[in-house]
Amino acid sequence: MQVPWFGLKSSFFLFLLNAPLYLFVWDIPLPYVGLVSGLTYLLAYFLACGRFFAPVVIYAAGASALLANVVFGEVRVLGGKLVELYFLVALAASLIYASTFSRGVGRFLSVVLLLASVALGGVFMVIAAAIWRAAVPTLGFAPWLPEPQDAPIYVALYELWRRIHTYPKNVRCGKQGAISDVRERREAPSGSGQKK
Repeated sequence: MQVPWFGLKSSFFLFLLNAPLYLFVWDIPLPYVGLVSGLTYLLAYFLACGRFFAPVVIYAAGASALLANVVFGEVRVLGGKLVELYFLVALAASLIYASTFSRGVGRFLSVVLLLASVALGGVFMVIAAAIWRAAVPTLGFAPWLPEPQDAPIYVALYELWRRIHTYPKNVRCGKQGAISDVRERREAPSGSGQKK
């Protein structure tokens, strides 16, 4: 049996990103914390793929929006709540960011496959959580925040996402993508217009 390293790494990032969000549970309604937490599933996937800058910026903006709601009360921007606006903008930014996993037409394919993996992962989570909850009780934060006793479900979820999202050879995630990019640069003919 092969160890699901990617799922373990993604789950680690998921819990790492959500740990500070538990602090907001007592001051902000759970649905708002849940909006930020929902995006951390996608950000943890990006982090496990070795993409750090954009996920950290997106996460910091979400944590800042929650903090602003704690400090200033319910903050409204453009007629809507700040956390809701953050969610819409951050979701769009995350989907655009998903296009960086490939080149050319593969960019569109990367976004479509990521959306498909999230949709199928949602179905998987509903079924797996129903079975899992029969044996393992909740701490009361699910489905708004991930709970530690549910880690095996998250490991399986991220392995499913990776399999679907990186099914085509040109959609790359993690070391596989970095290593093949370096190999492509080395094998490129020297007269291809690249400066040395």
